[in-house]
Amino acid sequence: MVTRLILLFSCLAFTVSAQQPQEGQRNGMLQGTASLYPAWMLNRNVQNNYVAGHLNYFVHDKYSFRGEIMSYIDAQGDAKYLSSHTQLQAGFGRHFPIKRWNPYVYYMMGLARVRLHSQTGTDLQPTIGLIGGTQFHASRFFYFFAEANYQHMQDPSKAGNLDQLYVTAGLGFQLSTKRQ
Repeated sequence: MVTRLILLFSCLAFTVSAQQPQEGQRNGMLQGTASLYPAWMLNRNVQNNYVAGHLNYFVHDKYSFRGEIMSYIDAQGDAKYLSSHTQLQAGFGRHFPIKRWNPYVYYMMGLARVRLHSQTGTDLQPTIGLIGGTQFHASRFFYFFAEANYQHMQDPSKAGNLDQLYVTAGLGFQLSTKRQ
C-alpha cells in the first residue's frame, strides 16, 4: 500500500508543472487547504469551532469549482446549541484576479448532518452558503487566504434557522494540472 502511494505521488510530481499565478493565469490550478473556522450563530448567542478543508479547481482563469467539508469541534463557552454538525458542500466561484491578488465570491450548496444538544437523533438538512474572500499567491505552490463564509440552514427543531458566520485565514497549497 505504501509503495502504491509513493508511486502515485511520484507520477503526480512528474506530470504536474508549476504555474505562474502572479500574471493571472490560473486555468487548471488545483488548490487545497485545511483550517480552523470560528463561527458565530446569528440567531443565538453561541460561538462554535469547526475544522474544515476544501479543494478548489480552476476551470477558467476567473471561474472555479470548490468542494468543502466542515466538522463541528465544540462551542466556545458553556452555552452549547449543537451536539454534532458535519457538512459537505460544493459550488462555483467567480474570481477577480489582479496580478498576485485574487478576490473571490462563491455560491455553495450542500447537505449537513446535525444533532442538537437537546436531541438524541440526527437530522439531514440542506444548506446554502455565500463565501467571500481574497488570496495572495506567495509562490508557485503556496498562497495566503482570508475569507468569511455565511451558511444558512433550517433548525431541525423548527425553532428558526441555524445561520452561522464562519471566518478563517491561513496558508493554502496549489499545483497546476496543465502543462505549460
